[in-house]
Amino acid sequence: MKRQTSRMFMAAAVLTIGLAVPGVAMIGGTWVTYNTSNSGVASDDVRTICIDNSGYLWFGTSNGLSYFDGVIWKTYTTADKLAHNVVHDIAHEITTHGEEIWVATEGGVSVVGIGADAVTFATPYTTTNANYPGMISDKVFAAAVDSQHVRWFGTDQGLMSFDGTLWKAYTTEDNLADNHVNAIAYEETKYGPEVWLGTNNGISVVSTKVDAVSFATPYRTNNENYPGMISDMIYSATVDTVNNLRWFGTDKGAIAFGAREFTSYTMNDFLSNERVNCVTVDRNGMVFFGTQGGGVSRYDGVSGASPIDTAWSGIASDNINDILITRNGAIWFATDNGVTRWIPEGLTVAEETSLPVAVDVKSVYPNPFNPSTTIEISLEKAGQASLSIYNLAGQKVCDLASGVMNAGNHSFVWNGRDRNGNQVSSGVYFANLRMGDTVVNRKMTLMK
Repeated sequence: MKRQTSRMFMAAAVLTIGLAVPGVAMIGGTWVTYNTSNSGVASDDVRTICIDNSGYLWFGTSNGLSYFDGVIWKTYTTADKLAHNVVHDIAHEITTHGEEIWVATEGGVSVVGIGADAVTFATPYTTTNANYPGMISDKVFAAAVDSQHVRWFGTDQGLMSFDGTLWKAYTTEDNLADNHVNAIAYEETKYGPEVWLGTNNGISVVSTKVDAVSFATPYRTNNENYPGMISDMIYSATVDTVNNLRWFGTDKGAIAFGAREFTSYTMNDFLSNERVNCVTVDRNGMVFFGTQGGGVSRYDGVSGASPIDTAWSGIASDNINDILITRNGAIWFATDNGVTRWIPEGLTVAEETSLPVAVDVKSVYPNPFNPSTTIEISLEKAGQASLSIYNLAGQKVCDLASGVMNAGNHSFVWNGRDRNGNQVSSGVYFANLRMGDTVVNRKMTLMK
């Protein structure tokens, strides 16, 4: 595949414990999925995730807006003045009035005040209200807030902005790439505030100075100056401040834009599926790509790691709608089958919101080992569980136990052999414990 190379991507040289390493699957840790059967989330179809100033999580779903403080779940719907129960995106800001989140829905825009003792919904902003003539559509797919506290919303009829007093609309007549705006990303540049827009027909960048809004010529595949553009169907937009890039998810792969050129990445590179629904970057510069049908792909600027998928991680689905990395390093994945929290192995998340984990791999001893090791697991309650061994490529080596197990501690010995009785080679392996919606992976090393 011929593709432009980017000079702007600086690979993270040192990665903290528990985060991905080039070419390594690195899915050790604890995975817990929250869905309608085991939590208070409004729907298994989770579209977007947002974190507020207190570290509490907000989930936009197809059946309302859900909130989770680590113990208590609450859901807000149209009965609470939510504009519509189908939530597509959430944007967070701190204002002179306090903390607020802006909610983009299928039926307008809602603003939610987050106080120390209460959550309050203002009357939704919709086109049916004559006081908002600048609103052009109630189908709102994307939301972002800039440094001037202007709120930006992508719709099926164009781009809308709201400065707290006036709504304004921008369309292809203003040089917008397309009126169907799927994604918005905001950044501060040396030229001033800019908003990047992903549309159904290319990418637009908008300069948002205090006294004017101006649209640059759209970026499209038909412009020979941008050979790295592989598609005009843009699903997501992300500003990567670590690597000084803008990332765009498309129906044909991912696009990165540096200082002057575009770079494309496809399944011929490292992506596990050509449709990229979302892109998120951790503090070390590792880029996470949420795909449709391929789980999560990762890239450190040099190489891609094995994808995170349902085959051997605890992720709820291979259809990924959004990814959020918390300040403590835990990662949340919004899917069409619930929301999954991953705490990478070795990561300390004392402040991370979480429910107690009912299953655990308490120890692997000795580790490193040769020729055998003992794996001790703990189950809070009796139930169906399995313990398997996987290699770094995500391939199952053997099953150690499967069936109904009693509550308490259990020990199993792995003799370093596969399911056919053959001795495996030296290297890193994972003990994979599954029970219900929880998966725990613990790394172990066979040394000969």
